[in-house]
Amino acid sequence: MWMIRRALAALSVAAAASAALRAAGGASLPRQSGGWRPLTGPDLT
Repeated sequence: MWMIRRALAALSVAAAASAALRAAGGASLPRQSGGWRPLTGPDLT
């Protein structure tokens, strides 16, 4: 039983840390570059 409680405590601490980091990050900006682009070349169909 203590092992289950310990696992649940670890999961709850990880979830709280994740939520805190996500909240501290604020609003994310859209990407300025990158993403998908069409590929061209003689060997591509």
